[in-house]
Amino acid sequence: MASPIRARFARSSVAVLSLAATLLASEAGRAEARSTSPVVELLEPFLAALLIEDFARSAKATLPFVHRSLKNAQGDDLHADLKRYSFKKAHDNAAHYKRPVEVVHVGATAITGIGAHDAFEAGIVVDYFIRRRGSDVAPVRIFFPQGGGAPTIAYMGSL
Repeated sequence: MASPIRARFARSSVAVLSLAATLLASEAGRAEARSTSPVVELLEPFLAALLIEDFARSAKATLPFVHRSLKNAQGDDLHADLKRYSFKKAHDNAAHYKRPVEVVHVGATAITGIGAHDAFEAGIVVDYFIRRRGSDVAPVRIFFPQGGGAPTIAYMGSL
């Protein structure tokens, strides 16, 4: 007959091993997301779109690069609130970023999905800190869909 302590230890060991396997699988996905080349390929045209002087044209030009949860219901423009705040800040500050894009730091987040209802998608979000002219940096959140697919901009309000 197993003692209660041994039974508790066995359950704890199984839980720890299960958690370790989950973390290793998650870390493999995060390691793949840390490659900066696909992110630079996303950020270069995104910043070029932000540099379009006409505000409305600039917003429309960013659509291919942002996650669908940042778009309106029709998918033909950014959400109105996002456009007024996060996009406006990014649009106003885009000229301050070094080109070509220089990623200086990659930071993991605990986010495992973005969007709501029809726009929800599982995956991971990673912060990529890009260099401004001078020594300052700012994060851009990039979403990597679970199971693969092209990365998209998840948040631009810190630019």
